[in-house]
Amino acid sequence: MERLEHIIQQAKQRMRLIYGLNQLQLVLFWASATFAALVLLIQIFYPRLSIVWFAILWGSGASLLWAIRIARFRIQPKDIALELDLRQQTQERLSSALAISESLAIAENLKKDAIEHAEKISLSEIFPLPQPQKLWASLGFIAVAVLLAIYFPSYDLFQWAKKAEQKEYLEQKRAEIAQKIKQEVQKIREEFKTIDPNLKPMIQEMEKLAQDIEKEKIPNSKEEIAQMSKTMEQLQTMREKMQSEVMRQMPALQQQSNPKSFKELNGLATAMKESNPGKTKEELQKLEKELKELLKKKLKKESLTKEQEEKIKQLQQELQKMAEKISADSEMGKQLQAALEKINDALNKMDKLDEISSKEAESMEKSLQEAMDKMEDIQKQLENLQQLAEQLQQMQNMYQ
Repeated sequence: MERLEHIIQQAKQRMRLIYGLNQLQLVLFWASATFAALVLLIQIFYPRLSIVWFAILWGSGASLLWAIRIARFRIQPKDIALELDLRQQTQERLSSALAISESLAIAENLKKDAIEHAEKISLSEIFPLPQPQKLWASLGFIAVAVLLAIYFPSYDLFQWAKKAEQKEYLEQKRAEIAQKIKQEVQKIREEFKTIDPNLKPMIQEMEKLAQDIEKEKIPNSKEEIAQMSKTMEQLQTMREKMQSEVMRQMPALQQQSNPKSFKELNGLATAMKESNPGKTKEELQKLEKELKELLKKKLKKESLTKEQEEKIKQLQQELQKMAEKISADSEMGKQLQAALEKINDALNKMDKLDEISSKEAESMEKSLQEAMDKMEDIQKQLENLQQLAEQLQQMQNMYQ
């Protein structure tokens, strides 16, 4: 009996193999056929989908389906015996031998007869490997899918892919803009704490607007687009207000003043007339350096060249003139005006250095140093203003 059961077990393994190969061909055939059709549909309607990832997903699904079908394969020994009887035409000898009771007298002879016939069975003949027609067809469908993916033009018939790309792009740009604006506003808050208090409410409002942009969703309806545009316009208005306030902070010459009327201070006058913080700072640095060199020689009572003497006289005239012409609308303008008047006063006293007392000379030096320190402080404020102007310009470039 064990020999018969062994033959039945071998037949079961062979049947499982044939079943698995048939299922593999069937699953592969339908998976490749539908994949080729879907690639065509993707190219026509939604070419934004990644065909490579889609192929991986589709292949994984087909593999899972095949594995499930193999796992569900079930067959009983009596059914295998009946299949062998049917295919070998043994007139139900094998199935009868398995089914007959051991207590019957004919059972022993029936089993011997069944084993003799079973040993003559060639499993490879009665359970041949399936023909590979479906396999070749599947490979053909896969080749078609590859050719469609490479050479078939992308139509995007209803513009679904284009709309999705635009929405994704807008979402990304919105997030980038909001993040950059928040960063720039934070820089303004951190770096320019000493600037006029009038800037503080503007900075806070700009922060709020940046947060509003970050929270807003991608506009789909006309109302949402209008709301987004309104928010961006508010931000632009805030930026322009702040830029105007930055320019108001600049020390400037009176409207009727002409920079050409200055010779030694022409560069400084031009920079202030143009409200250029960077250039004004450079010109103040240049003036400070020249004054320090001249004053150092004067204090040491060193002889000056005729050219240097004339330069000092010219500077005295122009410093007085510029102090009078500087507009007092801004705090920094007032500070610069006071510093120039002090420097000019020091220059006038230096012409009489031999006539004043040592105490007066010491007081003059101290006053002069204070004026120079104030000029350096103004230069730092101008540098801050220049950086703020650059930050505001960067913000403008973000949403243009």
